Amino acid sequence: MNIGSLKNQLGLKRISKTLLNVAIVAYVAAVAYYLLFGPARFHLLGVKIVLEDLFNPLLILVVVVGLRLLLAITWNKKRVFDVIILSISTVVALGSIEAFYRIKYPDDMNPPRFTFNDAGKTQNNDRGPYSDGPKAPGVQRIMVQGDSITFGMGVPDYKDLYPYKLLKILNKDSEKYDMQVWALPGMQVDYHAENLNNVGEEVDPDIIVYQWFMNDTEIMLGRPKPIKAPWQKNPVHYYLERWSILYRLVDGKLYTLAYQQGAEYAQYLNTNMVPYKKGWWLFAREFHKWATFANGLAGRSIVLVYPSLPFHGEYPFAKVTDAMISLAKPHEMKIPAAYLPKRDGLDEPGLGSTYELARVARVGKTIAGHLTFGPYINFGRGQHQAGFNLKLLSPAPEGARVALLEVVTDVGQTIMSSRTIYARDMEQVGQWKKFTLPFTVERRMLNEVEFRVEWFGETDLALDTIDVPVDYKLEIVNPVEKLKTFNTHARLFDAHPGPRAHTVLAEALAEQITNKR
Repeated sequence: MNIGSLKNQLGLKRISKTLLNVAIVAYVAAVAYYLLFGPARFHLLGVKIVLEDLFNPLLILVVVVGLRLLLAITWNKKRVFDVIILSISTVVALGSIEAFYRIKYPDDMNPPRFTFNDAGKTQNNDRGPYSDGPKAPGVQRIMVQGDSITFGMGVPDYKDLYPYKLLKILNKDSEKYDMQVWALPGMQVDYHAENLNNVGEEVDPDIIVYQWFMNDTEIMLGRPKPIKAPWQKNPVHYYLERWSILYRLVDGKLYTLAYQQGAEYAQYLNTNMVPYKKGWWLFAREFHKWATFANGLAGRSIVLVYPSLPFHGEYPFAKVTDAMISLAKPHEMKIPAAYLPKRDGLDEPGLGSTYELARVARVGKTIAGHLTFGPYINFGRGQHQAGFNLKLLSPAPEGARVALLEVVTDVGQTIMSSRTIYARDMEQVGQWKKFTLPFTVERRMLNEVEFRVEWFGETDLALDTIDVPVDYKLEIVNPVEKLKTFNTHARLFDAHPGPRAHTVLAEALAEQITNKR
């Protein structure tokens, strides 16, 4: 090598070091700016600078520092050889780990196709037993409703699913039961209620099983979209995620660690999908429809409560699950007036209302008429009652008309119960008082029942909840204690229950069904 060539190489190396030094200072400044002021967009010397997250400047800073260290090293043959050996060892180690996972979990990257029971026989192509037509003498029919858990996402063979196993257990000695399974991924309680309304009489079930999962409560679909991690926003991520089990494992662990995904979802449900929140009321309304249909169709109705697994310590979704179990037991359904339709009125906080909002009418500010109507729900045959919680907000003459309370159906054409409330009927100003209207349902099922409050414009009035005592006569199966003792996942990257978990579900349901109530 001649002197001129050596000088050129040294000069090039010196320039590279200088540029890398400048880059290090620039990216340290970018990281510091982001930590102090957060995301930013600005121009510097005519160049547009975009700081949207901390990951990119940190990643580039690590790369730049690494390059600068490489230039600082005095290279010789031994050092180059060591780097080559280290690189080859790293590739072999990563390849060995990848091969190990592919051998241990052969179906995770290329899962086998689903099998169906009499594929194409049913409209929904369900993956469970489906006994069509009239029931045989002495045979009880079970109608199973559920989502992707009952459908069997992650489990290729439908014979490994709990409906098939349940029927096999029940008919071990003789054919005492047949079954229809109505389950599709993503189906929630409103879909199941509509199914019972549309096909319930045709199916003619003796027992109804509804498989519940906590995301069934999300009727209003307000869950925040999952945040993409910075490293997940490039084409390399999609390629690696598709082809590497090891990468998917590392990616999942890093994402959970960085974004607390499970904890964030638990916080969302425990905040929004619990009693006396709007989200919970929307679920409770649809659950009431399902439970009333089920109670009118079948002699027994069972709610199978499936837990979110695995978990350590206190169950993160206990609050939502406990609320669901309480909803299935006899209770007082509290219908929030603030979330019902109206002709006019205000929805005000701070009045001591159950749902933190009350429907309010004020003289001179609100147009006389219906403060509330709806919620268009169903009731079975029998005696019922609705309690209207009212409060005067200002003094009024004893003879002043406060409101007309009504229980109606047939779009208001049939009045089942009514009462006019006067100021003399109320408690002191600022105190809630409940007025109860009894009503009778003579049909097997009455749909589209409304609770109406008509305001006369003579008093300042607040309406809190309309309370309806209900008893759906439901049975609860909660297998969490049996399931939490082992890994229930169908596959490495699929949290749906696997065959072993389906066996536990089948056994728990069989025990419930065969035991006397």
